[in-house]
Amino acid sequence: VGWISFNNTSDGGVWPYGVHIDNSTGFFSGFAWSSNFGWLSFDAPDATHPRAQVQSSGAVTGWARFLNYGGGWD
Repeated sequence: VGWISFNNTSDGGVWPYGVHIDNSTGFFSGFAWSSNFGWLSFDAPDATHPRAQVQSSGAVTGWARFLNYGGGWD
C-alpha cells in the first residue's frame, strides 16, 4: 500500500481531511489519503464490515475501505 496520510493539518493542503477517534466509543471516522490507492474511508456508510475501533485493551479491530473516484472498490 505504501505511505498513508491520516491528516493534512501540517502541510496546509487544499482539501482538508483527517481520521478521528471518538473518545467515548473508540470508533474511527473520516478519511486518510494514499497516493497509490486514493481515499481510505473510516466512515460507517462506506464500511461493509465492522468499523475500525480501538478496544479497551488498546487493540485496533475492524475495517476501513479504499474508495475509487466512482465510489466503489479500488
